[in-house]
Amino acid sequence: MKTRAADSGTTPARTDVRFARGVFVLGVLVHLFFLTSLRTHVLDPLFPEASQGYGHASDYFGIYQAGQNLLDGLSIYDSGDYRHEAQPRVPYYYFYRYLPPTAYGAALGAALWSPWTAYWIWTGLNEILLALLLVLLLRTPRGSRARREIMAGLALAFTPFYLEQFMGQFSFLMAVFLWFPLRAELLRDPAETRPPRADERPRALLRQV
Repeated sequence: MKTRAADSGTTPARTDVRFARGVFVLGVLVHLFFLTSLRTHVLDPLFPEASQGYGHASDYFGIYQAGQNLLDGLSIYDSGDYRHEAQPRVPYYYFYRYLPPTAYGAALGAALWSPWTAYWIWTGLNEILLALLLVLLLRTPRGSRARREIMAGLALAFTPFYLEQFMGQFSFLMAVFLWFPLRAELLRDPAETRPPRADERPRALLRQV
């Protein structure tokens, strides 16, 4: 009877390795299908935002239009229901509802590229970030290789990420910023995670902040 690999880094059973590799390959294939659907829209009926919303890249176009408004000296929150002074440069969009710094970044894209070109560049950047996270995950020295490959395969086939790309959102970027401190915490020596003594608690709180 074969035993499963423990998290201590022992060699996993051959069946576990094959299963994990199969999950990873399947995740890659599903993700390639996601990318294809961004052009063919074959998955649109499965998502209300894609089939019943304003359209492809509508969230990104809202951010792009806010950046264009900033370049034109208009309110970044200009919309059909507020001021309505801006000349739309995008075919459709959801109204901008974020803090101003996001519009500052979008202004760069609006100044350099057309709406669709900027959207596809943004989509490509998200794919690069996803690939970076997967490389870090596969190289993390915690847990078995099989478990890490399964996690990577599940991440590649994560359907909300497809919708994120379809709409042109930036939630994934915020998740990336959270991943790095989380990974650093996971790799810490367990001896460093002991509860602080009474005289160390203020300093421990400052380190967490």
